[in-house]
Amino acid sequence: MATHLISFPDTTLTVDMVLAEMKDLAKQSYRCIIKDMLFRYRRHLNPQGMWCKVRVSWAGEGSVRIGGTIVNDAYLAKKLLRVNTAYVFLSKINDDLWSDRIRNRDSIERFLFPYIMKASINQAFAGTASVIAKMIPDYLKIYMDNPGYSDGWPLSCQKDLLAILQEDCPQIVSDLRLTEDGSFINEYTLMGIIYARSKDTRTALVLPSENKKAISLTGDSMTENLPTPKELMEVLYLSAGLY
Repeated sequence: MATHLISFPDTTLTVDMVLAEMKDLAKQSYRCIIKDMLFRYRRHLNPQGMWCKVRVSWAGEGSVRIGGTIVNDAYLAKKLLRVNTAYVFLSKINDDLWSDRIRNRDSIERFLFPYIMKASINQAFAGTASVIAKMIPDYLKIYMDNPGYSDGWPLSCQKDLLAILQEDCPQIVSDLRLTEDGSFINEYTLMGIIYARSKDTRTALVLPSENKKAISLTGDSMTENLPTPKELMEVLYLSAGLY
């Protein structure tokens, strides 16, 4: 098992990506302010992504082995039934950008900062998920679960997933701090697992939320036939109940 890092250039977050996160009908009036903010904080706009591929196996009633870690959680053990490979991932905004938001005292910029951070983490997640999706055969259906978001999987399980990432790359993960309840200090951090099942509904676990929107992973998983990063993000957010 190896933990892989994904780098994102600090110049790829655009004004339009930030505006896309806003529902305000007058959002275009913020365009110049957002443009100025992206320029001033440009050195802190590069988010972080990391992932590792792990073997999955049954570890007793209500438990599952993920890599070298046994997770005692009945919810996860049920979700990973008949799954033998999973991808543990973490996507987060730059911690310096998080600090910029805390220090900022301008009322308008404080209002806009969450949209910038949301766009940044979505950029990191979409990029990380796209790398993982390329390794999953097209005949499998892709899913995601996240501690604290997925119903029945407690936030404290982020500690287990962080331990899995640390097995191979402790120097990279050591500065990722968790509170006692398992929360990240930087709340614009998304951690979870991505896995796949057969598209045959007799063996696949089809979640109700997937009936709302279905984007199939067609064609060779190593070709351009994969969904766009935005489409893939929507598929995984739906499967995890985040939409």
